[in-house]
Parts: sequence; structure tokens; C-alpha cells
Amino acid sequence: MAIISYDIGGGRWIIFPLSLAVERILNGIWHFGETIVTHKFSSGLLASILTWILAYLLIRYSLLPGEISSIDFFVAFAIGTLITVLMIGSLFIIKSKTMKHSAGRQ
Repeated sequence: MAIISYDIGGGRWIIFPLSLAVERILNGIWHFGETIVTHKFSSGLLASILTWILAYLLIRYSLLPGEISSIDFFVAFAIGTLITVLMIGSLFIIKSKTMKHSAGRQ
């Protein structure tokens, strides 16, 4: 849907698919950190490597040559970061509620 909206609207609509790409890249960093902290292989880490390749391609062939404006990129980065923070924050909230609920049963 993000790419279709950019194809139809063009211009600043690039922010929508870019922010989703940033979210995927940051999600990969989350999986990498999870692997390091837990000393267990995180299932999302393998797919994350592909998104890091996407990050390289976006920066090397779109941002640096000026195909995507710096302003659009940084707005998309902020939105993608916000989406990631909300996702990770919701995981911690759900986990704490689950732990409180299971502790209350005992």
C-alpha cells in the first residue's frame, strides 16, 4: 500500500514507504540486540540482514545522489523510529501485564 501510494501520488509520498523501510531496519537492530542479550538466535535476525542491505541501497543509490531529499529522508526516519518505539514499548507493556496477571494467580 505504501509503494502504491507513492506510485500514484509521487513527491512527498516517498515518506510513507521510506518510514516503513526505516522501521524494518530498526527492527533488525532490535533482533540483533536480542540475540546478543539472550545469547540465543533471534528468529528475525536472518531476515533482518536483507533489510540492512535495503538500507545500504537506499542510502547509496537514493539519498547520496539526491534522488530522495534529505528532508524527506529524515522525516521518514523520525516516523520509522516512532513506529519502532511504539512497537517495542507495547511489547514491554504487554509483558509486564502478563507477568502481573500470572503472579496474581499464584
